[in-house]
Amino acid sequence: MTPARLGAWARALRSVAVGGFLALAQPGSAAEPDVPSLPVPASSLRSAPVVAHSPETWIAHGAQVHGGFGVLIAVGIRIGLDALERLGVARRELDVTYFAGPGAPCPCVVDGILVATSASPGQGSLRVGARPAGLGWHGEALIRRRRDGAGLRYCIKETGVAELEPAQRSGDAMIRWQAVMTMPLDRLVHVVEAQQPCGPAEGPPATGRQP
Repeated sequence: MTPARLGAWARALRSVAVGGFLALAQPGSAAEPDVPSLPVPASSLRSAPVVAHSPETWIAHGAQVHGGFGVLIAVGIRIGLDALERLGVARRELDVTYFAGPGAPCPCVVDGILVATSASPGQGSLRVGARPAGLGWHGEALIRRRRDGAGLRYCIKETGVAELEPAQRSGDAMIRWQAVMTMPLDRLVHVVEAQQPCGPAEGPPATGRQP
């Protein structure tokens, strides 16, 4: 991912007004649409994507959407940017369903994904699933290309989120941002093709940490 492309996303965010409301998907709804997924290699995880040209912009918009900027908002932004790159699309071209882990305090990560991708409840392209993520996972983001249903499933590791707790306790938004963006991606998430489940999680279950 080039710095120019990330910079363009950051500049575009300045003019995008987004709402902070999430659509709750009910059982039997289109939360996880039955669309065949085309193969998308999920191997060769990168150590970290290029950080946005203006981190302050991401932080400001994350705080505007969520009401504050914790590490989980940064996690969502990183997942969203990674999905845009891997799936080769522009913002507003993804469909997102997020499943919160059984012990997570809230589906906070999805607000970061909204900021990064511009998928939104108002477009019918972002929702919180009614079922929980698998036991032991902090959360699960199913992200598909809207045009053909090809996609990826991001399984968020509790062990990775736990590593971010010192940054969260710092109270400093920039420290939180940097902690997430410099963490090796495979320590933070397990990525599989959309049709595959996350499988057994490693590490302890969520403990109700603050976003």
